[in-house]
Amino acid sequence: MGRNIVLATAGYDRSVRLWDCNAESTYRTLHFPESQVNDLCFSSDNELLIVGGFPRAAVFNVSSSTPNPTYVFDDHRGNVTEVGCDPDGKWMYSCSDDRTVKLWNTKSPQALATFKHSSPVNCIAIHPNGNYLYAGDQDGFVKVWDITASKLAKEVQPQSVESVEAIAVSHDGNIIVGSNFAGASYFWSLEKDPIAFDPICRNQTHHRHVLKVAFDYLDEPKFAAALTDGTVKILKVDIGKIETESDMPTVGILDNHTRWVWGVAFTSDSEHLFSASSDMTAVLVHIESGKVLTTFEGHQKAITCLAIAEVQS
Repeated sequence: MGRNIVLATAGYDRSVRLWDCNAESTYRTLHFPESQVNDLCFSSDNELLIVGGFPRAAVFNVSSSTPNPTYVFDDHRGNVTEVGCDPDGKWMYSCSDDRTVKLWNTKSPQALATFKHSSPVNCIAIHPNGNYLYAGDQDGFVKVWDITASKLAKEVQPQSVESVEAIAVSHDGNIIVGSNFAGASYFWSLEKDPIAFDPICRNQTHHRHVLKVAFDYLDEPKFAAALTDGTVKILKVDIGKIETESDMPTVGILDNHTRWVWGVAFTSDSEHLFSASSDMTAVLVHIESGKVLTTFEGHQKAITCLAIAEVQS
């Protein structure tokens, strides 16, 4: 792949494992003893690893020898469902069952801003320009938060009542997808404006809820959905050619797990995909061939999230 890749995995055994993908082994374990881990995210410089659990988030210095966090963020009052970091690595964000989205300074445990929803917030993503957050909640809304103005910029409800479970923005910032509890994925174009939400199409991705979604790095991106039947479904998203659901072809279905798939991430070459599952494994797959290149085993309970950091070799 031309890069050194570090894989981070975590879940219900309350540990975060860092894997050297070249050596195919764990080289470090971080402690998060207070709860299960719900989400992971590396900072843009790959120096920090952000961990979300119940009811707090924490930041670990990946280069440090200590297994304990550098900072712990205690301002949430419920499960921290997802975490992330801005493109410049100066601040992080989180969403929670406590119906809030929060911004944090990565070098201080104080919240910089709090945005309120009327229901628990399941998922969150940032626009590549770093100015907007997109958060999906259990009332079925995707709310757009203007970070600079500290206000709600827009909200859409693609399907009444159905909880938005997963959300992602393409790496060029042109497409956003929100997937819900009923297994439907709604695609919108952001080409005109980060809050435009021009409809592209609706795709019935699964017969049950979609757990996680991700885009690859191509100009005409592929979209991966982590599903409850142990598979990862990959679709091609070409804005110029999509008019109906049938215009979004299935690239492949990766069937490498025996239980729910909770996490997916493309490598930067867009040729490989990591996935993590309740079956206590994570795998690295070559997408075109469907071949499993590496299986990562060692967790004692379900893996619920993953993150990857790539460094040019």
